[in-house]
Amino acid sequence: MKRTAEERIAALHARMDALRRARERRKTIALSAADIFLAACLILTVMIEGKLHSAASAGLYSGAILLFEGSGGYVLTAVIAFFAGAALTLVIRWLLKRRADGDGKMNDRNDDDGGSL
Repeated sequence: MKRTAEERIAALHARMDALRRARERRKTIALSAADIFLAACLILTVMIEGKLHSAASAGLYSGAILLFEGSGGYVLTAVIAFFAGAALTLVIRWLLKRRADGDGKMNDRNDDDGGSL
């Protein structure tokens, strides 16, 4: 049974969309697993550090504990990394929204003139 060019292109685009969704699902699963692993490491680190250093309970929950034994550089690195990650997240969300809105010409397959991607 012969198919028209439009049917073949529609089938191709459907297959590409299915592959893209599968790839995004794998990425989401991998990132979720990494997130759970890092959260477990963070909880374990906090538990170990709490047992190793016996600080007064009033000082334990204050900001001064972050500078315990000269760890200010690590705190500064963590704060910078957090803000860089937040900024990167905002940029990626903005780009994805822009792509979904169709403002850019990225992956625009609805051209009626039969042009290329």
